[in-house]
Amino acid sequence: EFRRGESELVIIVTPYLVKPVDAKDIVLPTDGYRSANELQQLLGYQNNAGVSGEQRPGPTSAQPDAPQPQVSDADPAAIIPNAPAKPRRADKKNRKDEREANAVAPGFSL
Repeated sequence: EFRRGESELVIIVTPYLVKPVDAKDIVLPTDGYRSANELQQLLGYQNNAGVSGEQRPGPTSAQPDAPQPQVSDADPAAIIPNAPAKPRRADKKNRKDEREANAVAPGFSL
């Protein structure tokens, strides 16, 4: 029934103390389950490609430590080559004077 997808959840409660076991010693019906690839699904009408009694994958070791982060000394102009340069403070003052000289006066000019 499990292979046809007709399984039910069964919970067993006992008042007795049980002996502890290793996780690798516990066998589940889903241990050999593997999804079918596209070819098996389309041509073979299969939902899974598992092997009955296969051992489930165990824990894997972590990858080696990543290098520590470092501060980059990259030039911002190298990152964005066509970025406009920031105007100097002296240039900002000159622009302010130009704006004041071209200020709008009340009334009409003909």
